[in-house]
Amino acid sequence: MASLSPPPALPLSNPESTATSPSNSSLDTLSKLSKDFERLESIWLSSACRASVLRIIQDGKDDAGTITTSSVCLGLGSLSTEGRRRSLFQLIALMDINKSLGISQTYAQDPIFDDTDHNFLSSRGVTVLPFPSAETYVEPASLLFAPHLEHGVLLPLLSSLGTRLPSVIICNDMQRVMDSAQTCAEDRETAQGFLSQYKETHWPDFEDDTTAFNDLVVYSQRKPEKIDNQ
Repeated sequence: MASLSPPPALPLSNPESTATSPSNSSLDTLSKLSKDFERLESIWLSSACRASVLRIIQDGKDDAGTITTSSVCLGLGSLSTEGRRRSLFQLIALMDINKSLGISQTYAQDPIFDDTDHNFLSSRGVTVLPFPSAETYVEPASLLFAPHLEHGVLLPLLSSLGTRLPSVIICNDMQRVMDSAQTCAEDRETAQGFLSQYKETHWPDFEDDTTAFNDLVVYSQRKPEKIDNQ
């Protein structure tokens, strides 16, 4: 996957999807997607994992003392392929988290999104961003959701944000970057600085799909006084 660090940002005035109007075959796919979404959503909503995740998110919000107003999803993957189950569970979890936090604005970016992805996400109230403009939408009041996004993509993004780091980040375990002998000095420094600013809580097991959230960590930004006292 290409790096998210700038080339020049695309205009912010109209981030809406550029997908074309769906054809009859696309409408059939969208109908199947909606049915799959609803079926998997019922599994998620009744899971013990879901209840634990919402507690973790609320505790993190209280710990950070910030208000989260938007969410940005990176690297979700295509929802129109045969292997979409994992991506659908991830989207369902994000939208559930958004609801619990009162977030009404959700953005998503993945260079492999096709027209079906654009149309389905738009139907769920998600604004699909043109690649590579997501960086300009991440701010301190954001929740950044990047399940299984490669650290080689995520770390340059975090480094480029500087003081605009989001209040909550959900991504793969950043400690693995520190522990890997293959990590370059620059990435190690970025990861170390990141870890010093965030409280981490591992995403609980989700028995209905062990691949959807494996190795994920919820990182909640610490209050400045808590960073100073470490």
